[in-house]
Amino acid sequence: MNASLAMKSYHQVHATGMVTDANPHRLVQMLMQGVLDALSKARGSMEHDDVAGRTRQVNRSVEMISYLRECLNLKDGGDIAANLDRLYAYMLRRLFDANAHCDRVALDEVESLMLTVKEGWDGIVDA
Repeated sequence: MNASLAMKSYHQVHATGMVTDANPHRLVQMLMQGVLDALSKARGSMEHDDVAGRTRQVNRSVEMISYLRECLNLKDGGDIAANLDRLYAYMLRRLFDANAHCDRVALDEVESLMLTVKEGWDGIVDA
C-alpha cells in the first residue's frame, strides 16, 4: 500500500468515526464546515481553470446544503426554519450561478452566508 492510499484510508476511517460518534448538533457543524471546505476547494479550482474540479466541489457544496435544508423541521421550526429554508434555497441558486458562469462573486457570497450561519450555530450550547 502506498503512502497516499494509506493516508486516504486513514482519513476515511477517521471521518467515519467522527460521524458515528457525533450528536445531531455536531453533525450539522460538520456539514457546514464541509460546505466551507468544498467552497474553498472550488475557489482554488476556479483560479486554476480546473472546470472539473470546480464542478465537483460546487456539487459537493450543493449536496451538503441540500441535506441541511432537508433536515429543517418546517412544521415545528417556526420563522427560524422558514428563513433558513429560504436562505439555503438562495445559496443553491447562487452556487448554480457560480458554477455555470465561473462566478467567483457568487461563490464568495455563499461562503460568507454559510460562515455567518455556522457562527450562529457554533454559538448554540449543545445540551
